[in-house]
Amino acid sequence: MRVNARLDEATQQQLEYLTQATGQSVSHVVRESVAQYYAQVRRQRAPSRFLAMAGQWRSGHIDTASNVKAVLTEALQAKFPQHRVSGGAADQPVKKRAASKKRAG
Repeated sequence: MRVNARLDEATQQQLEYLTQATGQSVSHVVRESVAQYYAQVRRQRAPSRFLAMAGQWRSGHIDTASNVKAVLTEALQAKFPQHRVSGGAADQPVKKRAASKKRAG
């Protein structure tokens, strides 16, 4: 495929720098740039395989989706107690489950 693109001055300078710094042709630099950008967009749009599993099975808990980080952290810490898993919301304890509903009284 032949491509004809208009570049602003800054982008043109960046392209010239890349061709000089790498010794590659403009076509090669553009192909590599498109390949890297494509991979980046695919990673951003594709759901994490780990998080895609959340909510697929019946755990008996109605709050798994809203507590996914905490639930996964709790499960990992139970499986690997020698490792400390930390980070943001995952450090928070899992909220009370549906099984321990408050009784109206």
